[in-house]
Amino acid sequence: MSDSFTGIFTGRLEGILSEEGYSALAASLKGEWLAIKFAEGAIERRVGEWVGETLEKLRAEVKARRMMNISFPYTYVHTLDNPKMIKIYDPSCCGSGCSSTSSPDPWWVFSAVEPGDGELEALRKTKPEERMGLLGKIFG
Repeated sequence: MSDSFTGIFTGRLEGILSEEGYSALAASLKGEWLAIKFAEGAIERRVGEWVGETLEKLRAEVKARRMMNISFPYTYVHTLDNPKMIKIYDPSCCGSGCSSTSSPDPWWVFSAVEPGDGELEALRKTKPEERMGLLGKIFG
């Protein structure tokens, strides 16, 4: 996998499967991060503590919705030990669990890797059919 922004964004990420794992991730973030509200494409430089606080706010927002026992946003990290990227998905925008049609856009992306010229814009413009989920790739 490439260490470029696009390489990490489109590469294999590990899912956070428990509230304890989510809390540990939020508490572990240090250094400078880029905070990207993906739909808007705006990038802000933030410190890890701010990112951790934002993760906790997103958890509170998801819990307040009381959807199907979901207690934190769908969260994927570059690596659990030393994440370079965290992708957060809003559970209310994710559709079926199988994701047989297309993958939704992330709600937030937090990255320690700066996107190169045009990288973020290119990812945001990718057509949904080019972001097919697993079943769509197999049977599409």
